[in-house]
Amino acid sequence: MAVFAGGFTYGTLISLPPTLDNFDYISTLLSFAFILFATSLFVGISIQYLLRRHRADEMLLFNMWLASQIHTALVIIFLIAGFVLLDIILLNIGDKGAGILGLTLLPIIPIWYSVVTYAEKTGKLRRVPADDGAIQVRHGDGIKS
Repeated sequence: MAVFAGGFTYGTLISLPPTLDNFDYISTLLSFAFILFATSLFVGISIQYLLRRHRADEMLLFNMWLASQIHTALVIIFLIAGFVLLDIILLNIGDKGAGILGLTLLPIIPIWYSVVTYAEKTGKLRRVPADDGAIQVRHGDGIKS
């Protein structure tokens, strides 16, 4: 997402006509949005780098888990902040409906992350091995093969 948003923002920034009302303000917001998206991308890549030697079947050490959680939070914060700036731009160029809708939809990102994290911690997303060696997958309260 950060690659797309950053590319879109940068492309808009360099093609923005200087005759636009509020050009300085809009270009400043676009510049900061681009920086936030680019930073989000590099922080996201750093998570993979931190976990490059970790085997999926092993528990993470607390320090590594904490570093991963902090990096993940930073990625989410930078992405949301970048989209807030883009929504503010929409409000400033007269597209109030899209700007307001974008701002109201942004809280879905941390809510989704919290729900998925809770489901992982409580085992709702875990595969359950069957007695016959087949893999069963939880669906709500029941188990289906």
